[in-house]
Amino acid sequence: MKAALNALFVSNSLAFILSLVYVFFPAQNLYWNGFGLFLIIILTANILVSLKDNHHTKLEIGYLTLSSLGLFLVMGLNTLTSLYPRNALSRSIVAIVLVLSMTIVGAFLSKAALADKKKLHFHHSNISFKSKRPSRFNPRRLLLGFLAFLLVLGTLMAFFMLVPISISIAEVILSQYSLFYSLIFLSIAALFLKLSHLKRGSWGWYGMLTLGGMLYLAFNVPLVFLPSMLSQAEENYTEAFGEDWQTLDDDQIFFRESPVSLPDYFLGIQSEPYHLEEGVLYYEGMEGVDEDLELRFDVYTPPTDASELPGQGAVLIRIHGGGWNTGGRGAQNFAQFNKYFASQGYVVF
Repeated sequence: MKAALNALFVSNSLAFILSLVYVFFPAQNLYWNGFGLFLIIILTANILVSLKDNHHTKLEIGYLTLSSLGLFLVMGLNTLTSLYPRNALSRSIVAIVLVLSMTIVGAFLSKAALADKKKLHFHHSNISFKSKRPSRFNPRRLLLGFLAFLLVLGTLMAFFMLVPISISIAEVILSQYSLFYSLIFLSIAALFLKLSHLKRGSWGWYGMLTLGGMLYLAFNVPLVFLPSMLSQAEENYTEAFGEDWQTLDDDQIFFRESPVSLPDYFLGIQSEPYHLEEGVLYYEGMEGVDEDLELRFDVYTPPTDASELPGQGAVLIRIHGGGWNTGGRGAQNFAQFNKYFASQGYVVF
């Protein structure tokens, strides 16, 4: 156990350093996906170590809160910054800081688990919600009830993700964010165990731990099947476009070396330079049902001479979905795609 905790401390420190390296020197290759898997393992191990029965309850609860709430924020912030047309970086500094914080606190957590009470001068400090006056309002029960509700919600989400039931956009959202959900719900289950009065080793304790573990495994199913899905996609492309579909001419490969980037999943996708002109008016209704109607589009253009880039000034017109009822030309049009193609030499409308 001591060797494992020492290894976890070193791993958290290494994850912190590699995360900084990737942020400042991003690269798209399969080797960095190995780091992404390493980061997932480290974050999982930190959650499990927080369940260790020792004298550092505040530190453990602090990490579990950071893990559950922090990963939820990372998920949302990475999405918003990548979809927002004018966010040229497409990365959230706050999200990066949160991920780095998890490795830092995780290192302290593993080190604290190694030391005894006297060496680190930690005192047993269970979080208490008791008030001096009797009251019907019990914050602990309220919090535990909320955590239980989240776990029920997580169970339903896992069910809808794994069972082939058509639920529109939810099918896409659940799968693409599943890695976040796996860590979030495992953290919530661990937080419930730390705050509840369930006796360690009891049926209730093991039941909650099992629920957290099952949700963790369920939400990792898309990651397990990812290699086979990528292989199937490559076969489909080859069948449709021929053996040399990855090259345009002169055997130059313009596609990303790796179709999936696990580090970007947590640290955000950095956009290459591009230009954007928003709200260009192309139609203005003057009479009838079109009176006062204005239709506008956004134009994403290459940052330099397009002839030197793969797109060579070719035009792409992206039409957002929505059944003529919803959607828009901004973030709802998945601006990250537009940013990418513009940076590769395409003019995107």
